[in-house]
Amino acid sequence: MSQFRLHIIYQTQKARKLKNIKIWQ
Repeated sequence: MSQFRLHIIYQTQKARKLKNIKIWQ
């Protein structure tokens, strides 16, 4: 269960990083 939660957090952070990259370009 906690592993599934970690996966969601990882995906959220990944998406956030991609958004930041798009903003900075």
